[in-house]
Amino acid sequence: MRSLQHAIVASLLFLLASKNGAMAEDHNITVVNTDPAITYEGPNTGNAVICQVDSNGFVQSGQPGCYNVPSMCAASVSMGMSPSSAASMKFKGSAIYINSALYSISPLFDVTLDGKTTTVDGVRDSRGFSCFTLFSATKLDPTVEHTIRLSINGTSPTRNMTLDADGSTTLFSLINMTYTVPDPIPSAASRTLASISEVWVLVVGLGAVLGIIAGY
Repeated sequence: MRSLQHAIVASLLFLLASKNGAMAEDHNITVVNTDPAITYEGPNTGNAVICQVDSNGFVQSGQPGCYNVPSMCAASVSMGMSPSSAASMKFKGSAIYINSALYSISPLFDVTLDGKTTTVDGVRDSRGFSCFTLFSATKLDPTVEHTIRLSINGTSPTRNMTLDADGSTTLFSLINMTYTVPDPIPSAASRTLASISEVWVLVVGLGAVLGIIAGY
């Protein structure tokens, strides 16, 4: 009987310790291309018109200058046809992801994060636009403000030469920027109050359980 009582006490105490020791989880914040937190550079760089298609998947007529980006992967997208097209944003987080509409003749992009530039190839094995993660960085300090900038580096050497033999296409694209932040950790005072409440519930419950066992 005493061994059973000890086992019940140990189990309840373990559950309380596990709950109090639980760490806050991270979550992502998506900044869409039209959010004012994103600053654009370059002529005619910004939110673009996505082509409307009919029930058979064909682009409807009367949409000059639209971009055939699948609606299932992006509700909106920013485009730019200037070599100086760029976008930048400031954020606080532990990770950052840049998502773009890319295809087989997308250019090389420069991503500058806190002053360090990385060149990434935007070419994807797709004749039409599709949605991809162009760049990602993790293990950032979530307590400081970071600055990220996406710009065009130049023509990609891996592009589809049949579609763009002379390298004249350097199309900027941005769907969104997503960054990761930790969930707020409860203050010491709130954790203490919660612990006191939980301990009281456990004491009452434990007393009831032990009373029932003692009655047998």
